[in-house]
Amino acid sequence: MENYGIIFEKAVGTIGLYMDGDIKVDDIGLAKEFPSEPGATQIIEGSNTIVCSLNEVDGGLLGAVSRFAGEDFGEITEADALDAAGEMLNFISGAYASEMSRKGDQCELLPPSFDSIPKKYEADPICRLNLTSGKRKLCFSIGVLNR
Repeated sequence: MENYGIIFEKAVGTIGLYMDGDIKVDDIGLAKEFPSEPGATQIIEGSNTIVCSLNEVDGGLLGAVSRFAGEDFGEITEADALDAAGEMLNFISGAYASEMSRKGDQCELLPPSFDSIPKKYEADPICRLNLTSGKRKLCFSIGVLNR
């Protein structure tokens, strides 16, 4: 968990570029499970296996991925919108993996997934970061996978 701050910093910095106004951290806390809302999940394999999740809450992820991809998606559940969410998550995870590599912890990024996968991962604890821009919200979560 000591490196969660690094990935949260990468997430806020990346997502903030694509939200529609000033971004603020609404809430940060521990949870027992990953969100089940639509979005993307990615595994980072290194000294620990980390699961990252980027999920819709109140239109925040849809707006961010629409700007990220340069397209106007109608719903986050569209295949292209989910693909853009995965690419955004890959951007965040890649920046984190690069930082860890600089510190001597080699990481491998697995491809993002878009189905209802957060439920099948057991991680303890899971840390959730809720971000808001205007009335739009999204959730970024991270957990070390129990194996």
